[in-house]
Amino acid sequence: MATDSTSTAVEIFELPGDAVYPESVSVDPASGDAYVGSLADGALYRLASDREVVRWSPAGQDGRSSVAGIKVDRKGRLWAAGGYDGTLYVYELTSRSLLARLDVGARPSCVNDIAFGPGGKAYVTDSFISLLFRAAGDPLVLEPWVDLAEQGVPWSDGLNLNGIVLTLTNDTLWPVRRTSAASGGSRSRAARSRRSRCGAARSSTVTGWRCRIRRCTSRSTPAIGSRSSTSPTTAPAAASERW
Repeated sequence: MATDSTSTAVEIFELPGDAVYPESVSVDPASGDAYVGSLADGALYRLASDREVVRWSPAGQDGRSSVAGIKVDRKGRLWAAGGYDGTLYVYELTSRSLLARLDVGARPSCVNDIAFGPGGKAYVTDSFISLLFRAAGDPLVLEPWVDLAEQGVPWSDGLNLNGIVLTLTNDTLWPVRRTSAASGGSRSRAARSRRSRCGAARSSTVTGWRCRIRRCTSRSTPAIGSRSSTSPTTAPAAASERW
């Protein structure tokens, strides 16, 4: 449904190639440049403020064959979710050097999106795995943080978790999941909980759940079970934050 709007496009960037399929965009808070990744081949592009489009990192670099979510943090690092490869890549923006190549340790996988918490911790969704992952430390380590299915969030075969954001109050993560058409049509849900535990408390405005990460504790060891042929090799971290 069309609506009246006074908005106009300030800049239009055309990415090279016929099948780039950009899935996500993130802006470097220091330079104002934007970065996008190709879902089709894993190439990374920088969209400069002067409208120049630069192939920042070519397809296949460091083993990247696909890029879903992409985020730039305040430490000057670019994070690229590797989609069906089950990987997460972290780069230093200035030098373009690879800082870390992290793996969720399970298949099937679709590493989808990233959100940053205070202190630079990254929270990561996987569309096939009901776990929320957390990347932190020096060197960076990616490990299971909390299992949403165990906390009451409905989980189905196929793609589930998609995007994720952190609220401005820095205490709540909102991962979005997609329901299958077989369950009554394709819909998106946002994970939420009104309690200190991640739970299945309903919202009056958004159908779904959220997860308060300030005092969110995992009740048992997250396990992928029938959702994956291989379990994560990293022991789950306690899902507790003190900021």
